[in-house]
Amino acid sequence: MATIVLVPGEVTSKRILAARLADRLLASGHRVVLVDGGERSLDRFGGVERRICAWRAKPDTTRRRLRPVAQWRAIATASRSIDVDSVVEVLDEVGAELVLVDIEEHEFVVAMRARCPELPVAVLSSFFGLWPVRGVPPLDSPMVPRVGFRGRTSLSVAWWISRGRRVWRDGRYHLSGRKVERASVVRHLARRLGVRREMTSLPWLHPFVPRAVPTIAMIAPELDLPQQWPAHVRVVGPLLELPDRTALARVADPDLVGFVGRAREEGAPLVVCAFGGFMATDADDFSERIVEVARISPDLRFVAVGPTGGPDPENLLRRAWLPQRELLAHAAAAIVHSGTGTLHECAIAGVPMVVYPFAVNDQAGNAARVEYHGIGMVGDRRRDSTATIASNLRTVLASSEIRRHLDDLAMQLRAATQHDRLSPAIDELLA
Repeated sequence: MATIVLVPGEVTSKRILAARLADRLLASGHRVVLVDGGERSLDRFGGVERRICAWRAKPDTTRRRLRPVAQWRAIATASRSIDVDSVVEVLDEVGAELVLVDIEEHEFVVAMRARCPELPVAVLSSFFGLWPVRGVPPLDSPMVPRVGFRGRTSLSVAWWISRGRRVWRDGRYHLSGRKVERASVVRHLARRLGVRREMTSLPWLHPFVPRAVPTIAMIAPELDLPQQWPAHVRVVGPLLELPDRTALARVADPDLVGFVGRAREEGAPLVVCAFGGFMATDADDFSERIVEVARISPDLRFVAVGPTGGPDPENLLRRAWLPQRELLAHAAAAIVHSGTGTLHECAIAGVPMVVYPFAVNDQAGNAARVEYHGIGMVGDRRRDSTATIASNLRTVLASSEIRRHLDDLAMQLRAATQHDRLSPAIDELLA
């Protein structure tokens, strides 16, 4: 079996997905070496070796305005601070035969393509779609194909708008002179190492991905929009575990376990309110609206992420962190931000969703997939009042159509867990 180096992203959801991937690779007999910056613990990673390597760009942001020459020098300084040699040393030390890198770890990929071009590498993506594909809107768009005016022309316009936003965002950073953003540093690094032509620009959050480098997409095609995937993409699924109603009993939070148990005994529907940890620009305001929804819904039971210790109603329990997968096995509905991982976990558990996405990342596109498949409702987090949120929640709880769509999708996802899509992709990369 092969020695596989795994380079996960920094976000918690990405590390959870990387841990599932590591477990599958270890079960297949591979040696797995985790390479990261050492800032995060090895929770969830069992049986892997670890090497610490500092490769991420750390641009020096400043409040004062930089002149163009000073800004360029700051970008060059940040680029040269990236320890490219340490990447090569780690890969040589462990005898890497294949490297799997999170798609957002651009510096690591650039260093590999420049110094180890012969070593097989693939990027790991947990996003539904990053490339322009016919009939599919960009991932930062809430457009739903074939709903309203959603023909080929309008989809093309959506892609141009997405590209325009990207150009405007980059131009604003440079013209303001107040921020040396990471994309500029990585572009400088790629030019300096002679691999800039290998990086293709994207009209979304990612500044670029390696051109023609294989991509392992850890998403469920059953939950995505119908499309023809690019030739370099291998869809292996989100590596989900089947829902387990007994898992909650093993959670070290007796108050939470007792709260869910009493809801079950009383026959009260349980609503899980999980908002993720990536963005929290209006988390306090939205959390307070959830508190009010619970207050006007005494027949429901709510478990929510949010500050504890407040004057909450008796039918609401808040925690700073929730065992989401364990709770969804008991939930009747969920109010979520529509992160990719949460969507997958709700879908396989058959839990209808009311999604309140942020407008600046992939959550708008994820919400469009919820609407397309008819497995929940999409709300407006800025405008929806407490009464509107409560009404949306009642709608998804009562809708037989949403329940039918969810049952069909959950059956497909559970059947997909019985098929190993990962091993053929890994074997192909090692061949």
